[in-house]
Amino acid sequence: MVTITGRKNKTQRIIEKTVDTLCKVLYTDCSLNKEIIYENRTEKHRIRGWLDYHSTDWDLGYGTLRGGYGNRRRESMRITNKHGLPEPYYKSCLRDSHPRFGWDTFSVTELMKGTKEIILTRRHWEELEKDCADMVWAVFGTAVHSVMEGHDGEHELAEQRVSMTIPTEFGDITVSGGFDLYNAQTQTITDYKTAGVFAYQMKVKEWLGSDWAKQLRIYWLILAKAGFPVKHVKNTVFLKDWSKTQARRDASYPQLPIVEIDHDFGEVFGSEVAADMMADLSAKITEVLRYKDRPEEEIPDCTKEERWERDEKWAVMKEGRKSAVKLHDSQADADNHLAELGKGHYVEHRPGISVKCIDYCDCASKCSFYKKLEGEHEDL
Repeated sequence: MVTITGRKNKTQRIIEKTVDTLCKVLYTDCSLNKEIIYENRTEKHRIRGWLDYHSTDWDLGYGTLRGGYGNRRRESMRITNKHGLPEPYYKSCLRDSHPRFGWDTFSVTELMKGTKEIILTRRHWEELEKDCADMVWAVFGTAVHSVMEGHDGEHELAEQRVSMTIPTEFGDITVSGGFDLYNAQTQTITDYKTAGVFAYQMKVKEWLGSDWAKQLRIYWLILAKAGFPVKHVKNTVFLKDWSKTQARRDASYPQLPIVEIDHDFGEVFGSEVAADMMADLSAKITEVLRYKDRPEEEIPDCTKEERWERDEKWAVMKEGRKSAVKLHDSQADADNHLAELGKGHYVEHRPGISVKCIDYCDCASKCSFYKKLEGEHEDL
């Protein structure tokens, strides 16, 4: 929202509405002192202002115009189109609707990542590169959210951004999050997700330990602190690869292409729980700020959970069969199983692999841990 402080006349109110769009264009060049010339039929107004990462203030002579685009990064990562995909799709990938913050603000989604990933992504944001072919599911997720927008009911809030202050060793830090839907009557937060069936099943298995649940837990805390009571939280999941045939054959398979995961955090969100969450957030932010200016090799590596690491396995295989007869956590167990089977069986070692590092981390090219993985896995 853009507002003029001070006395307003009709022309100033028009400027107030139009400069919001102008700021969207101009904030990308944060190092220059810019001048906007606003004209109507009878008047001409010159507005000069300085844009930086933290504020977008315009001195109008009769008041101050403040834009809502402060604290954003001025550039996005480079998006390529190496495979010559259709231009409309490529252009849709260039839209970056996620705000970029200074070190005094972190998003809830960002804090779900590892310390090293947060720091390297911020540090090298303008150098990073991604091909639009790797963004198809991100575009799909954005499309789903866009379709759902504007259909909230009378007692619902949709697509709102809320924040709270977290005290840290480096002072008060803002944690900001955008929830998809809040229903005031049922006191329910809903967050939309798009995922494959396997990923959905893994989230159900992890339940309260999943990153989806942790994200919703923080939204719960922020909304509660803002005065919005919350009793229920859930994910509404749109399954990208759902199969009607598979659903008909397998009762354990999701029976609908849209499913929900209810996260039961208890009826009462107690002060002790809130205090523990605040402490965890403070510790995470403090660690990020402590290492943000350190050399890359000194920043702690992401944890196994943050890297989505799959543990190494020993698979008992049967000749002529692609899938394993059984997976074992140790070679000894696999060898013992092999001894019980007849000829035509063998043991295959499957090394542990950090799935996020290899396929989903934007800053992997800047990370020494990933470079070590490349040396261990020649096929990366």
